[in-house]
Amino acid sequence: MAPQHILVATDFSPPADRALELAKTLHGALGAAVELIHVHVDPFDGYAHSPELSLWGNAKQFEAYMLGLDMMLKNTVKQVFGSDAQTVSTSVVRGVAAETIVSAAEERNADLICVGTTGKGAVQRALMGSVALGLLRKSPIPVLTVH
Repeated sequence: MAPQHILVATDFSPPADRALELAKTLHGALGAAVELIHVHVDPFDGYAHSPELSLWGNAKQFEAYMLGLDMMLKNTVKQVFGSDAQTVSTSVVRGVAAETIVSAAEERNADLICVGTTGKGAVQRALMGSVALGLLRKSPIPVLTVH
């Protein structure tokens, strides 16, 4: 069955850009809707901590950062989709990357998740994890990885 709604997750890396390029191809060939999402991972989320331990001095700084990420998403879409950019929706959300992407895909009724992968070695994966690997393990929705 051909995908009708593709959720592309990006960390703004070259593999993520290639995943968006592939989604554009599927968009053109199949007429699939495309949404680009970025998950902001704050290492202090979920922990009680004093404000000086946060990455952000105050809520205004955090809001400005999130708006900047949204602008980066929109610019990425314009670069890849050109005049077709208005057909692609974007969103910036907070959370744990793989879990948040799966939740977003389910909420939006996506039938394909497309994500770039850097091809880390076993040691790097063990130390830092892999969003793509987490998606493959947790997603009930098909995941297409692009290297």
